Amino acid sequence: MLNGDVHTSWTPTPSLETKELSPSSALAHLLLVTNPGHNAKGDFYLDEHSAKLIEHAPDPGSTSYTYSGIGYYHPRFFDEVPENAAVPLGPLLRQHIRKGLVSAELMLATWTDVGTPERLHQLKLQLGGSS
Repeated sequence: MLNGDVHTSWTPTPSLETKELSPSSALAHLLLVTNPGHNAKGDFYLDEHSAKLIEHAPDPGSTSYTYSGIGYYHPRFFDEVPENAAVPLGPLLRQHIRKGLVSAELMLATWTDVGTPERLHQLKLQLGGSS
């Protein structure tokens, strides 16, 4: 899944295209980015030893990261969502994170969240386009 409001130089790698997500390992795999100015506190912490996502800092000096809007989801990730229901992704992620069923890695590609008109305008200027 790739959110429609992000701009990135990221391209899928063979290891992620063929990533096996299973209920015994992870129901989701997320790509994280360093925190942008509009989300300075970040969303999640990464357990560097197991590539598992965690909600709270494991150590006082831990670095948080922002979910990039790019992720792989096993169909079972959505098992508890009623059919034809629209539900926010955040609570589902946190529910599965608490169970240790979400893995993650830091994405090093360029990335911009263009979720507001101001950020879209700024991106257009950066890319040399007109406003």
